[in-house]
Amino acid sequence: TLAGGNPSQLIVSNVGEGTLNLLNGGSATAPLVFIGQSNSGAGNGTVLVSGSGSQLNASSLLAVGDGSDGALTVEAGGVVNAPNFRVGAYASDSPAAGFGRVQISGSGTEVNVSEQLVIGLERRAEMQVLNGASLNSAQGIIGFASSDSSTVLVANGGTWND
Repeated sequence: TLAGGNPSQLIVSNVGEGTLNLLNGGSATAPLVFIGQSNSGAGNGTVLVSGSGSQLNASSLLAVGDGSDGALTVEAGGVVNAPNFRVGAYASDSPAAGFGRVQISGSGTEVNVSEQLVIGLERRAEMQVLNGASLNSAQGIIGFASSDSSTVLVANGGTWND
C-alpha cells in the first residue's frame, strides 16, 4: 500500500521514465495522480493495476498523458477510482503533445469515475474496455478541446455505463 499522511500528488514519470505496478492486492492513494506528466513533453509513465484487491485511488484527479506519454492498464480484477479522470490531458505551457492510453480488461475489472471523464482533453487519447471489464462514469466526453483524434473501443463483453 502506498499512501501518506498528506501526499498531494503521485507522479509516475516527470520528464524521465517511470513505472508503478500495483499487483495482487497492492494499492496507491493520493489526491492527484499523474501518469506521464511533464511541461517539456519528455518522459513516459506506465501504471499497471492487476489482480483482485489491487486499487489506484485519486481523491481529486487522475490524469494519463499530461504533457508527456502515459499509459494505464487495469486488468484481472483491478479497480481504479477517481472523481475526475483526464486521458490525453496536457499542461498548457507544454510545447509537446502527450499521448494518453488506457486499457481496462477482464471480468471484475472496474474504472469508476464519479464526476467527469474526458478522453482527449487537449491531446490524443485512446481508451479500450474489453473482455467483461466495466467503465462507469457520471459524464463522459470524447474529444473535448483536442484537435487530435481520440478513440474509445468497447468490445468483447466490455461495458461503458455513463
